[in-house]
Amino acid sequence: MEPNPRSGAAGPARAGHPDFNLVVKRNCSMSPHAVLYVVLLTAVVCFSIGALFAWRGLWLVMPFSGLEVVAIAAAFYVSGRHASDYERFWLEAGWLMVEVRDGARLSRHRFQMPWARVLLHEGARDVRLALAAAGKELTVGRLLPPEQRVLLAGELRRALRAAGGMG
Repeated sequence: MEPNPRSGAAGPARAGHPDFNLVVKRNCSMSPHAVLYVVLLTAVVCFSIGALFAWRGLWLVMPFSGLEVVAIAAAFYVSGRHASDYERFWLEAGWLMVEVRDGARLSRHRFQMPWARVLLHEGARDVRLALAAAGKELTVGRLLPPEQRVLLAGELRRALRAAGGMG
């Protein structure tokens, strides 16, 4: 994978066993203060326009201005709840470990390395990446665009092969 601020990379090898730690995060370009500023600025503009229309006798515009501001604030709130989502992959004593943060939920999954497989399902419009072992399948790479899921699959396969797994 290309080095970028959204993902970690495999570290140096130690005593014949690769030290692998990879983190995939969302690309959040706005800080919480910037989001607050945008919502407040939008509220001021919407209510100013609504007040102007209300002053001209079209008072029903004001409630719709309020609904618009509430909808924008709700959208930023939902987006903000997932701003810290990530997927972390690492190798630990014969296991491929996966930690997934989705909103407020944190889950950990273990795949025994000799049987862990990286599955790449390429459709007409999308690429689905999954890890499978012992009848368990976990979809990963949901935070990445399709072309980077293919790169993530290659990184995971290389790490499993280097550690003695199937890949």
